[in-house]
Amino acid sequence: MKENARQGFYNGSRVPLGYTVEDVETRGHRTKKRLIIDPVEAETVRLIFKLYLEGDGTSGPLGVKEVVKTLNGRGIRGLAHCACCGSAMTMRTGTSKTGKIYRYYSCSGAARMGKTACNGRSIQMDKLDQLVTSHIADRLLVPDRITDLLAEIIERRAMSRGEVRDRIDQLSREASAAEDKLLRLYALVEDGVTDLDDVLKTRLTDIKADRDRARSALDRIKERSSAASIDRVKIERFGALMRGNITTGDIPFRKAYLRWLIDAVEVDDGLIRIHGSKSTIEQAIVANSQADKGVRSFVRKWRSLGESNLCFSLERAK
Repeated sequence: MKENARQGFYNGSRVPLGYTVEDVETRGHRTKKRLIIDPVEAETVRLIFKLYLEGDGTSGPLGVKEVVKTLNGRGIRGLAHCACCGSAMTMRTGTSKTGKIYRYYSCSGAARMGKTACNGRSIQMDKLDQLVTSHIADRLLVPDRITDLLAEIIERRAMSRGEVRDRIDQLSREASAAEDKLLRLYALVEDGVTDLDDVLKTRLTDIKADRDRARSALDRIKERSSAASIDRVKIERFGALMRGNITTGDIPFRKAYLRWLIDAVEVDDGLIRIHGSKSTIEQAIVANSQADKGVRSFVRKWRSLGESNLCFSLERAK
């Protein structure tokens, strides 16, 4: 991966804001890609920097929270994408004959390049937001559905528990054996059977190193095996917490929680596809259980493993 990046190619994962990916060349069965600037999203990135450095013209430089609020207020939210051309669905407004203002998501590719690039599609903002939120809350964040999605991961965890237990037993025996050797050597010195010469000092140092190595490895493997455990109680607690987070409270915070679970919302003519990651849900469940013990709550990380992806589909309301 380092060599791939050194040559200027993109290693994968979600494309950062302000960029898109283009194919560069084919080597064997692999297509090399690189990042290029996305002219539409780049304007958003420039706006973010301008707000952070200069402000919006009515105040001084803005902090991160105020930048987010400003972007949300302008409708720059970026999860929804057009299924036809992949362009972001950005917010547009329209006014009815009665003067009522409507907000809707519309394909930015069609708006930017015309119908030759994409026929374009639009959907009312409130309708899409409600469809996605209700589907995630009612169809995903329920214990049985989460368990089904994580079945492969949970099964893999269960299969590895036997190996983990064997390794813990082995390390425990190694640490115990090293400790017994130290005690026997200390006893020999105390009883006057042998002197603490340089050879014995070296031997004591080596045995201590073996003991400390085994203990350190034992602590690490116990910590990892504990952090990776997922049970029904944790799943139910996580589902209830996240359902509340995405359905109640201020809209910006509700959408922030949705972004933890969702990679993208793909808007098609007849379907809306919600893309996410099983590994994200797993990490969030574990982190939520650790937060109850005073550990910092989960922060989402980008992922590049295609096998971890999941996708939901729902019929688009007419």
